[in-house]
Amino acid sequence: LKSSEWCAVVKYRLNVPLYPADRKICPACGNREDARADHAFCCGSGSERIQRHNGICSAIHNLAQAGGLGPVREAKYLLPNGRKPGDVYIQHGGDGMLDLALDISIVASLRSDLLERSVERPECVAEDGYQRKMRSMGNMAQEHSFTFCPVVTSCFGAWHPVAIREIKKLIRAKCTRLNLDEAKTTASEFRTLSVFLQRGNGRILINREIGRAHV
Repeated sequence: LKSSEWCAVVKYRLNVPLYPADRKICPACGNREDARADHAFCCGSGSERIQRHNGICSAIHNLAQAGGLGPVREAKYLLPNGRKPGDVYIQHGGDGMLDLALDISIVASLRSDLLERSVERPECVAEDGYQRKMRSMGNMAQEHSFTFCPVVTSCFGAWHPVAIREIKKLIRAKCTRLNLDEAKTTASEFRTLSVFLQRGNGRILINREIGRAHV
């Protein structure tokens, strides 16, 4: 992480205001926000959320590549309507030797429709994202003979159990191919994913800051 990214993420975690106390409007989208910066994680303006998503995609693609699985980024022609339902596509990696499409998704824990539920059940954030992806694509993938698997985490790093399972499969392939210790490699790979996620969060916070001098 760059020092500015690290500072922004740590300040947010420690409840230290990142923005002026009197700021009520997000400079990126013009909507109301507060100095706590909760709005930043839900703001749809700018490309920072896409960059965060792409960072996680690259990390998972590189992991599959290290395992000798021949992954393809955003494979085309999976569906007749032109949709590309998988960020990382692996031949013969799915159920019953079907091809596998891994679709990475990062859900904002602070969305208004999730916030109250996530206080009681933090795992509901990733579960909501997983179910939403399966409703939109699950049956269509079966009809076209490939396995669709959402790889979902909250913006604060709470991975869905299915995501953990699939990532561990990739790690196991890497360890087998390169003769690595699986426990150490698993810990290392999840740390790497966490760094990519927090780097993206840091950029989201910084790019909605009017004055960066104090970061």
